[in-house]
Amino acid sequence: MLMYRVDLTSLEPSERVAAVKRIDVVAFDTYDGYGTSGLEYVDVAWDRKEDFVSSPVFPTGCRCTKMGN
Repeated sequence: MLMYRVDLTSLEPSERVAAVKRIDVVAFDTYDGYGTSGLEYVDVAWDRKEDFVSSPVFPTGCRCTKMGN
């Protein structure tokens, strides 16, 4: 299973929650990450064959880092 960290700081706070909800519908699991500005990132456990970064649920304009191998 692949793990990704999506940096949500380029989005408005209200958009961050909506983005996580969209991802959570199709991902195996999501883990919210909080910092000084509230919800700042989401870790995504991705078990689908479709590439996460090019999937329709990936929030446009956000940075994404693949975690692990």
